[in-house]
Amino acid sequence: MTRARAQRDKEPRMPTQRLVIANASGGEGKSTVARELAYSLALDGYRVALMDLDPQASLTKSLGLHDDPASPAHTEAATVGAVFSRDTPPPLPAPMHVEGVDIWPANDALNSVDSILNNDFARAANLRDALDAYLAGMERPYDFVLLDTKPQRTNFLTASVAAADHLLVPVSGVKGLENLDVLLKLVRVARTIAPDLSLRAFVPNRIREDVNHHKGLLEHLRTELSALAPVLPVIRDSLATMGAATETRQPAVLCKPGAKVSGDLRQTTHALVALLQGGRA
Repeated sequence: MTRARAQRDKEPRMPTQRLVIANASGGEGKSTVARELAYSLALDGYRVALMDLDPQASLTKSLGLHDDPASPAHTEAATVGAVFSRDTPPPLPAPMHVEGVDIWPANDALNSVDSILNNDFARAANLRDALDAYLAGMERPYDFVLLDTKPQRTNFLTASVAAADHLLVPVSGVKGLENLDVLLKLVRVARTIAPDLSLRAFVPNRIREDVNHHKGLLEHLRTELSALAPVLPVIRDSLATMGAATETRQPAVLCKPGAKVSGDLRQTTHALVALLQGGRA
């Protein structure tokens, strides 16, 4: 990553791309997609940060940050939760560093955020404001910030989506589209905070193209929903490779770079960058 970073730093940079990975349905692989895209981008030399905004902390745990009981990732102070504690958000805490990517971890302390926002929804803008301030204070801001979210439609999810500029929707089955209308309604609310927020792309994830159910899903995405947003390349289902990632506490693109699913992830990453630069997926 170091050599790629040095080369990338010589090139003109685009503004920080803030990507939220969200789906109102659970089980669509949001945390996996966020993790793998972040580290795939880092492999290409980009400066990347991850923000775990799910109290279940699947992303944080997948990188081993909860394995040590003494890890700062278990503390409320390490999370972004404090930005909602006041009308004017305090600064974001310093992120943790894992394999070349900066990470704001999650833990169950984030469960308090919805209670705060239920009483004072005006603070839903605080995360975006705090991230704006953090990026403005960096000598060389991140190229990408990826936000992983909780699945339920709550005010915290709205605040999380509103902190980004681009929404990626991972879909692994028909269930992943059942609540699309719910997500689109949430986006409309989030746009009161982030007017330029866009539904940027669908991400077909954990797909088996030899299965009729998944064939039908892909056809539906490409024919019926492509008017809403482009469909990124397919990420295949691979229990063995993702199992190895879980065991090693590393992203698949790092621990199994030669695996077919890692190739899918790299292809998806490159298509996403091209899309953000004004091309097509």
